[in-house]
Amino acid sequence: MDLHLKNHVILVSGGAKGIGSAICTLLLEEQAVPVILDKDEAAGKAYVKKYPKAHFI
Repeated sequence: MDLHLKNHVILVSGGAKGIGSAICTLLLEEQAVPVILDKDEAAGKAYVKKYPKAHFI
């Protein structure tokens, strides 16, 4: 599926776990740059460690 998101930076609130994490993974598959906003710092850092093209705030 091509959603035309290549190189777009997209903020994902709650992106470290659950549905938010799944959205971030889909965005990475579409070559977008997900920026995760989440209160769970450990989960956010773990996601970025697994997927280095994502960012965590």
